[in-house]
Amino acid sequence: MGYTALSTATVDVMKKGIEALQKEVTDTTKKDKKKGAELQKSLDAKWVALAKKLVDEIKVAKAGCDQMTLKVEDSLGQAMKFNETAKATLARYQKTHESKDLMVLEGAPGTIKALADIANKEMMDFAQTWDCYRQWNSGDPKATAEFNSIRNSIMELTKTSRGKVTRIETMSKEAEAYKKAGAEASSLTLATPEEKVAEAKDITKRLNEMLKPLNGGKETVDAVITNGTKFTTYTKGPIAGLKTMLKNLETQYSFTVKSVQTFTSTVASMQKVLATGKASIQPAYMKDSKVAAAVKEADDLVTYWAGEVKKAQTAMTTMAKDLKVAQDRVKAGK
Repeated sequence: MGYTALSTATVDVMKKGIEALQKEVTDTTKKDKKKGAELQKSLDAKWVALAKKLVDEIKVAKAGCDQMTLKVEDSLGQAMKFNETAKATLARYQKTHESKDLMVLEGAPGTIKALADIANKEMMDFAQTWDCYRQWNSGDPKATAEFNSIRNSIMELTKTSRGKVTRIETMSKEAEAYKKAGAEASSLTLATPEEKVAEAKDITKRLNEMLKPLNGGKETVDAVITNGTKFTTYTKGPIAGLKTMLKNLETQYSFTVKSVQTFTSTVASMQKVLATGKASIQPAYMKDSKVAAAVKEADDLVTYWAGEVKKAQTAMTTMAKDLKVAQDRVKAGK
C-alpha cells in the first residue's frame, strides 16, 4: 500500500484569491469603510475555507505518516530480534562450533541491512508525497494554526523515524562484527578431549592451591567452628571466671572476625576461578565423561568449602551475641 500524493495547486489558487481580495479590502476601506467591512467578511470566510482545506490535506499527510511510522517500527523490531539472535549465536558458536550457527552469523548482516533499506525507502516514499506542504506558508499563522500543529507533529514523527532507521543501520554493522568474530572463531583448532580433561583438572589444582587460608592458616575454618562452641560455654560460665576471661574472649572474637573475612574472600575468589575455568570448557566437551568428572571435582571442592565457610560465618554471628551477653553480665556483676 502506497502513500497518497498531495498537491498545493488548489490551496495556491485559494491563497492568490485571498491576496487579491486583501488588496481590494485595503483599497476599498480607504474610500468606503462600510463597503470595506462587507468585503472583510468575505475575506474572513475565504480564510476559513482555506484553513479547512489545509487541515483536510494535512490530515491525509498525517495518515500517511502514521502508516510510515508503523512500518519503520516494524523493521526496527525485526532488526533487533535478528541482532540479538546473532549476538547469542556468536556466543554459542564460540563454544560449540556448530556449522548451522555460522550460517546464521553469515546471514544476519545482509538481513538487517535489507530491513534498513526497506525502512529508509518507506521514509523517502512518504516524504515525496507531502514535501509540497512541509514548507508551505499561508502568510497568516493564526488562520492556519491547526494545519501548522499537525504539520509540526508530522515533522517530529519523521525525525523519530529517521533515528530508528539509523539504529537499524548501526545494528547491521554490529551484525557484521558478530559475523567477523564467528569467522575468526571458525579458524581456531578445537582441543582434544584429553586436553580438556587436563584443563579441567588444572582448575582443581589451582583451587587446591588457594585453600591455605581455609585449612592451613593461623585459624582454620574447622577451628572457628569448634571454638565457637567452646566460646559459648565460656560466656555462660561462673561470673568470677568470666571476669578473668572476658578480655581473652574479646580478643578471640576480634581474631575470629578477621579470619572469617579472609575465609569469605577466599571462597569468593575460588568461585571466580571456577567460573572462569568452566567458561573455557565448551558444552560440547562436557559430553566426555572424563571431562565432566574433572569439572565436577572442581565444582564439589568449591561447594564443600563454601558450605564450611557458611558454618564459620554462623559461628561468628553466635559468638558476637554470646560476647554481648558476657559483657553485660560482667558489667552487672552476675
